[in-house]
Amino acid sequence: MKFIEFKTLFIKNFLSIGDEYVEVNFQKGLNIITGSNKDKEDRRNGVGKSAIADAIYFAVFGSTLRDIKKDFISNNLINDGASVKLCFSVIDETTQREVEIERTLNPSKVFLTVDGEDKTLDSISNTNAFIESLLSTNQEIFKNCIILTINNTIPFMGMKKQDKRKFIESIFNLEVFSKMLDLLRSDMSEVKNAFNVESTRLSENKNNLDELNSRSIIFEDERKARLDKYLNRQNNNKVEIQELNEYFEKYEKKSVASLEEQMKASNDSINKVDIKINDFHKSITKLETIVEELKKQYKKMGTKDNKCPVCLKSVDSTDKNHIKDEKEKLKLLIQENIEEINRLNKDLEQFENVKKFVNKQLKNTSKKIKNVLVEETNYVNKEQRKKQLEEWLITLEEDIESVKTDKNVFTDLIKEIEQKTKDTNEKIEKIKNLSKVLDSVKFVVSEEGVKSYIIKKILELFNNKINIYLSKLDSNCTLLFDEYFEEKIINDKGIESCYNNFSGAERKAIDLACMFSFMDIRRLQGDVAYNLCLFDELFDCSFDEKGVELVLEVLKERIETFNESCYIISHRKESIKAATGEIVNLEKRNGITVRVDFKEE
Repeated sequence: MKFIEFKTLFIKNFLSIGDEYVEVNFQKGLNIITGSNKDKEDRRNGVGKSAIADAIYFAVFGSTLRDIKKDFISNNLINDGASVKLCFSVIDETTQREVEIERTLNPSKVFLTVDGEDKTLDSISNTNAFIESLLSTNQEIFKNCIILTINNTIPFMGMKKQDKRKFIESIFNLEVFSKMLDLLRSDMSEVKNAFNVESTRLSENKNNLDELNSRSIIFEDERKARLDKYLNRQNNNKVEIQELNEYFEKYEKKSVASLEEQMKASNDSINKVDIKINDFHKSITKLETIVEELKKQYKKMGTKDNKCPVCLKSVDSTDKNHIKDEKEKLKLLIQENIEEINRLNKDLEQFENVKKFVNKQLKNTSKKIKNVLVEETNYVNKEQRKKQLEEWLITLEEDIESVKTDKNVFTDLIKEIEQKTKDTNEKIEKIKNLSKVLDSVKFVVSEEGVKSYIIKKILELFNNKINIYLSKLDSNCTLLFDEYFEEKIINDKGIESCYNNFSGAERKAIDLACMFSFMDIRRLQGDVAYNLCLFDELFDCSFDEKGVELVLEVLKERIETFNESCYIISHRKESIKAATGEIVNLEKRNGITVRVDFKEE
């Protein structure tokens, strides 16, 4: 059996609880959760007592019993994220594991540690599922076996018939039959599909035999066509290789080194000629500038200027001969410079002709080099072409051999399909036999089969347990479930009644009897037991003094028998007297709930 021992609860910024941790150390005995509302004198409601039940539930499942939206779970006065941590032990026959769950809001996170090791999974939903497996519980079991908040959640007897049935099956560990039945239905569906598939396959095989004969003839025709194609390619490739070999025999490799030397010499000559041509251009330009200047001087001589343009002396009648002589000198000097320019132009023309000649030689040499390189590239390409053709010849030989040895697979396929047809018939016979077996299994796991037998045995004990607790609670009815989990409630007058026909106290007695019975059945089945049970406002409505007394007797008996920690949330002062354990005293002031020491009034 697995035993869950809840140890400690820490609550912060959760509902009305503020940023000062409220800590609850779960203790054996009957413990009372009470408190006072200082914001409303002489009031014990609205303190935040139910926040403890919600916090336990929130730690395990990430939601509250009262289905409060997450936006309103964090304390709106503190404006900080809520935090709840629950510590418990998971004890079985061989091990004891210490588990801590911590949940926060803003941001929403869950942290799970087992024996100090982080066991938080990749998502909150996956971590929640792992927590439920550790506790062997779900939300409905938790609400009806650990925390009973009759005024805020739907008790077991108030559930819809389908939900009630599902819950009882989970308590009795009977989901396996439903799962087996689902698997069986899936298997039967698969068997039916398999039968249809094999029947279709059998029909297809018969149709394929006719087609294979015609395809065999087509195969032989195609093989001959492929062989002719490969032989033709082989012959063409051999002819081309022969032509390439003849080319290689005639090919003479030429060197471009001498031609490159010629190009270098030609480029050097051109550079030298360019230098001379440049010098000629400079000299000619210089002489042309001088001639222009001399012409300007010559033009100014003999003008009306009062100074000689040559010697800058004042011109008078005695200087006319001198001006004439000077003009003749300028004229002669201009002529000499022009003649020198003409001579330089002739020499320039000769050098330019030389440059044209050398450029022509250079172009011819470049063309020769290019032709040599083109021939070399052509040679390399033909070598690659020959290599490619030789590789193709090898592939063609393989293809030709493959075509020659290619077996007509259709003959074998016909034999294979005949064998498949035989196998398919055998499979159909096996499927028919399996279908008969599954029909038998279906009855075994159905409501009328073994499941019904097991349920009747468990229900005998379960009904007995419920009615023992109803008797202890002095209930005026008996409650029985049949193998279909249909309940029958008989009142003290022997008349069959409905759950909702009873008073609040009577319904609460039925709910408690069911809860205690569920817990006992789980213990008896060796499944799981919890050290904690919590009741919200158990004594605050419905029950009279005698009813409260009877409930207390049952609770104290269970505490002693099962070593339980029983917590009762109550705002009645007289409830405190029933405590055999601790008093969890809460106080609400300025909208914030804190835990304070209990002082008897």
